[in-house]
Amino acid sequence: MKREHNAFNLKRISYEKPALAVLAGKHELDLLILLGSYGTRYFQPGRSDIDIAFLPGKELQPDEYLQLIRDLSAFFQYDRLDLIDLRRASGLLKFEIAGKGRVLFQSKPDFFERYRLYCLRYYYDTAKFRTLKKEFFKEQLGALKR
Repeated sequence: MKREHNAFNLKRISYEKPALAVLAGKHELDLLILLGSYGTRYFQPGRSDIDIAFLPGKELQPDEYLQLIRDLSAFFQYDRLDLIDLRRASGLLKFEIAGKGRVLFQSKPDFFERYRLYCLRYYYDTAKFRTLKKEFFKEQLGALKR
């Protein structure tokens, strides 16, 4: 049965959370987070991708990563997936995920909430470095214009 990809899919996903838990357990994931337009009226089947952030309990080998992509593609019955490994994501991307992400799976109750607070704290703690970097680039651009 081909799945439709529209705003009602989040309701369907909530019924299939046990299947996502099995998938997450198979890959030893602590978090699966949905981002972007999937499940909203802005999602365009065939044009949009499905953005999913994941936090593995261990470093995934390349073959394990490919199997995760295959398993998620089979679950969503959609081949345009964009996966984000939260172990490798930038602080800015983690901040975005913490603010806008929708939990598909978490290994423990409130795991995402605790991770979200960590991401927010990290983002604000590193603000001074982003400011310094921005000032440095402005200086470099100014030197190039002269």
